[in-house]
Amino acid sequence: MLDVIIVGAGASGLSAALAAHEQGLSYLVLEQRTLANTVVNMPKRKRIFSTPMKMPQRGRLWFSDATREELLEKWTEVVRQYGLHVRENEGIVEIKPSDDGFQVKSEKDTYSAKRVILSIGTRGNPRKLGIPEAEDSAKVLYWLSDPDEFVDRDILVVGGGDSAIEAALALCDRNRVSISYRKGEFFRLRHRNASTIEEKIREGQVTALFNSQPVRIDPQFVGLTGPDGEKQLPNDVVFALLGAEPPYSFLEKLGVAFKDDEGQKVPQLSERFETNVPGLYLVGSVAGRPLMKRAINQGHDVIQHIARELRGTVAAAVGPSQEAPREQLAIVEVNLETCTGCGVCEAACPPVFKVVQDKSTVDASQVNAHIPHCLVAERYCPTKSIRVVQLTQEASTAKPGPWENLRNLWRRTKAAPAAGPGAPTPRDGVRIQMDAAAFNGRSMADIASLVNQIPFFSNLTPAELLRQIPLFSDLSEDALGEVATGSTLRYFAANTPIIREGDYGETFFVILSGSVHVTATTAEGLKLFLGTLGQHDFFGEMAALTGFPRSAAVTATTDTIVLEIEKHVLIDLMDESKMVKGRVSQAYTDRVLQTLFGRVPLFAG
Repeated sequence: MLDVIIVGAGASGLSAALAAHEQGLSYLVLEQRTLANTVVNMPKRKRIFSTPMKMPQRGRLWFSDATREELLEKWTEVVRQYGLHVRENEGIVEIKPSDDGFQVKSEKDTYSAKRVILSIGTRGNPRKLGIPEAEDSAKVLYWLSDPDEFVDRDILVVGGGDSAIEAALALCDRNRVSISYRKGEFFRLRHRNASTIEEKIREGQVTALFNSQPVRIDPQFVGLTGPDGEKQLPNDVVFALLGAEPPYSFLEKLGVAFKDDEGQKVPQLSERFETNVPGLYLVGSVAGRPLMKRAINQGHDVIQHIARELRGTVAAAVGPSQEAPREQLAIVEVNLETCTGCGVCEAACPPVFKVVQDKSTVDASQVNAHIPHCLVAERYCPTKSIRVVQLTQEASTAKPGPWENLRNLWRRTKAAPAAGPGAPTPRDGVRIQMDAAAFNGRSMADIASLVNQIPFFSNLTPAELLRQIPLFSDLSEDALGEVATGSTLRYFAANTPIIREGDYGETFFVILSGSVHVTATTAEGLKLFLGTLGQHDFFGEMAALTGFPRSAAVTATTDTIVLEIEKHVLIDLMDESKMVKGRVSQAYTDRVLQTLFGRVPLFAG
């Protein structure tokens, strides 16, 4: 019996597979069509964006701004590199609960698994035109993969969303393109799509037919109804890009319950994406809010939960949750009036976000497994509507302090305004992300104490702290502010990996305290020691700037605190400061040479 079967090899399914591989779970991915089928069906050379930028990505599945082809190449390489167990062209026929899990019947075989994750997406069920003759017509297509196949054609695109607009734009240079939309204007388009389609319509390259819809499909033309009645258009091809129908009938057969969410029917899921059918999980667009980065995070997160559940332990926790003292709390508050419901905070830490909606505190049993995320929830909330105030053992008297001292992840002032009894001091405003290895054997109080005892936070503002780092010494106040808001403080216990060779990453690191070892592996599997880095040294800029995998591994040799800085901040700094650009460029060159020569036997010694 397998630990888990993952249905679907899209973004969430591959992320779950990679996480299962790393967790040592037995698993199998069953894909009805091909690997990353949603991406395969996108137009050639389509640009895919890793939005929203403020949402942290979890797991090791590569994802960054890329073309369709680049993303497919990266994901195919991930499957090959890790030997992920993916079976393509094997659709699901039936899923039945059993005494010890599930029996999953595919088109080719029958499997048993303790847990099942459905990451089936929605694009496999395109909305149809509702015209009988369109069902069997070869001229009606439901996605555009290769615009180059169409030249000198009369083409009608039906739909008003981004997919329809992008198809019209991809086809209009070499064809006669019309777009039919049932409403009076396009709305909710990406800004770039909206401005470009308006330009093409003005130039006459695209004909917009608002308040219209097709009613007849014939070999030589298409019939449209509109404000002036029905008319015929010469036509060779129709692209019906009307979105997709969620596979709700399939889910209902499995016994999945649904709820109403602002007039929309959505699956009823727990914080961990579990349905009302125990052991059956939904992730990705079928779980709502079809966003690729969120799907990747969900696939990773659900495997962490399943791994903990199957092993009977709570990974990345202070200890088993039932043993956590209830008086040790993380005080959390959410401002529902300013919360936009963007999902960023929810993605960062679903259990914490759920309880704070009631403006209640969160006991350690709920927070323990999620400290890495809940401590940075504030950092990733665009409206700063959710905040982790402090860790304390005296929650009965502690109260949230002045928000003026809790802006951003770790920005703080030298002195806090007067506040009521129990309000946190400025030091309580420090936010630090601690990786899982830091928790082992430590209580919540130990963690809080560790944060408060970091010596260089006692009297320094973020700007003063950054000025001590040679790389940032000549930056303006505004630039230092950008570094502060675009970075995360992270703590790593001794002997903990900070980055792994071969991983992808869009951040680089500056060491604030502690030291690290840098190693690389030769083609023969030998580990090479490349050097030691200490306070104020930086690393990780090669992968951040190039998009290539990490060329070396970096491991903390002592308890180490680093500043992890986002790629876009690094690029902006290099544009603003010649000194930053020079030092980063020199370090980049040195590391390339060091890595290359280090792998050559003549120089390795």
